[in-house]
Amino acid sequence: MKRIFLTLCLLLLAPLAFAQPVKAGNIEIDAGWARPTAAQIANGAAYLTIVNHGKDNDRLVSVQGDVAAEVQIHHTTMDGGMMRMRQMKDGVELPAGKSVKFAPGGYHIMLINLKAPLKAGEHFKLMLHFAKAGDAEVQVDVRDGMMPGMNMPMN
Repeated sequence: MKRIFLTLCLLLLAPLAFAQPVKAGNIEIDAGWARPTAAQIANGAAYLTIVNHGKDNDRLVSVQGDVAAEVQIHHTTMDGGMMRMRQMKDGVELPAGKSVKFAPGGYHIMLINLKAPLKAGEHFKLMLHFAKAGDAEVQVDVRDGMMPGMNMPMN
């Protein structure tokens, strides 16, 4: 029974292991994902990791995509016990030699007025615009269940 369970886990995680990062100059973008949304939910969020392999800082300036009427870069913080989300109108600084993780409870790509609900198993594309590295198109996979490195369910 343990062997069957382990085999199933490996089969489910295999696509994640073989996903190739997207590169633009010294920037590498990895693991684009989003949670499914219910039909009545107008907004969603996308998450990914950006690594700046360069010797100079860069900046994620903006993001575009056809999945929603508007796509914005946001950051969620705790302020006096209240969770606050704000748009990062000047983008996000990408320090040289560091990675910036877009994840629940922190930086994320806000999808405002989705054109259709996000459904598990589907995917969509986003175009990321960097100040120095240029543009990079990434695929965002809509995934249900647990995400690698997270200790809580996605829904």
